Amino acid sequence: MNAAPGRFLLAALVLAACSGEPETGPVAVAWDRDACEHCYMTVGDRRTAAEVRVEPGGPVHVFDDLGCALLYLDERPEPSDFAELWVRDLSGDRWLDGRTVRYVEVPSTPMEYGFAAVESPAGISLDEAWKAIREMEDERRSARR
Repeated sequence: MNAAPGRFLLAALVLAACSGEPETGPVAVAWDRDACEHCYMTVGDRRTAAEVRVEPGGPVHVFDDLGCALLYLDERPEPSDFAELWVRDLSGDRWLDGRTVRYVEVPSTPMEYGFAAVESPAGISLDEAWKAIREMEDERRSARR
């Protein structure tokens, strides 16, 4: 009996397990190469990027602006039913849990939704930022009509 096919199968399984995304947490972004899942612009601003994992252990969706991430979720039947939201902190050096951080208005973001995450008691909650972004998007849609 030839054991080579079993070894190849084992090696393939090990490689597949090592090369995929982690099942939880944020993933590395290929800055200035990955495209936003909502607006399709290149993700380059390290202060405003966001990631969403809709299903536990599922793929991560990358966004250039918090507004894009939240509007992407709004397109789902149950917008608030998602596994993880990760946002870059305003300094741009690490990922934060988007459900627990606060959001502050900033002068400029890639899609001009104007919110960035901070680890501070100052600012507004995710729900408040989401409401403001929805209102902003409704105004934009009305202006285009």
